[in-house]
Amino acid sequence: MKNLYKLFGIIAFIAVMGFSMIACDGNGGENGDDMFTVANTAQWNAAIAAIKAGGNNKEYEIKVINNFNVPATELPDVNFGSVSGITVTITGNHTLTLTGKGALLVIENEQTVIIKDLNLKGHSQNEDALVYVFNGGVFTMQGSASVFGNTNTYNNMGAGVAIYGGTFIMRDSASIYNNTAKTHGGGVFVGLYIIWEDFDQSVPGTFVMQDNTRIYGNKADSGGGVYINPRCIFRLAGGIVYGNSATPISNCNTTLLLNGGAALYVSNEILTGSGSIQGDGIATYGGLDGEDASFSNTFPFSTDKTITHEGIQE
Repeated sequence: MKNLYKLFGIIAFIAVMGFSMIACDGNGGENGDDMFTVANTAQWNAAIAAIKAGGNNKEYEIKVINNFNVPATELPDVNFGSVSGITVTITGNHTLTLTGKGALLVIENEQTVIIKDLNLKGHSQNEDALVYVFNGGVFTMQGSASVFGNTNTYNNMGAGVAIYGGTFIMRDSASIYNNTAKTHGGGVFVGLYIIWEDFDQSVPGTFVMQDNTRIYGNKADSGGGVYINPRCIFRLAGGIVYGNSATPISNCNTTLLLNGGAALYVSNEILTGSGSIQGDGIATYGGLDGEDASFSNTFPFSTDKTITHEGIQE
């Protein structure tokens, strides 16, 4: 009888170990069809590959439980490939640090990526923005998420987050800081996704900033904090843009630069609240008339002012 109990014990032990081996990969990451727990680079790569091959119209969660390095994605590659209609939520109060030259996240193809409490860190010798959001892509930062420490040394636009026809939303206490672009938009660059065959059909980028979000300590030749290109939109419903700097050339030495046809909405029917832009002011490349930059509230152009949803403040 004792031998029989021992046999049952061995069988039970093997069954438990077998289940553990299925639940955890060799590096300790617990993976399911739609949830991945990652603690190192290998597990991150495996999670990205699984989502890439997982098909369209699915939802995933990646739980980051440690600080680790992430390899760069070089354009025109996209982290999640050609799958569309997916939502990927990446959580964890930890830091992912970019290695190599390229982006940490590239989003398009009707893909939505949400980072919550996660920190994305670049480096001083990069040649791209840390995050790209192309046509159809949506990128949301929430909780205490941050994008910081990236330098775009090449002649591309944006160092923190660069939007080309996609949508970027900052909420809660998310922040973008200490990024440097060689040309435009140290913190955030918002541009068109250009359709060369029919330029009029090019897709404008949209940037929404709300709650207690912050953009600060960023640098660029123009639009040190935020640079908005023609036809693109910046909806300011909260947060603050401050302490950014730009090279003093022409009228572009600004925290926020609105290039002709760009629109800044500091109050609208969808989002409410109050946000501010402080420091060296707002420039509009070409003025405020006709096809040039426009505001949802009417006030004269000025520098060293605070812009809120109620208009310009002394």
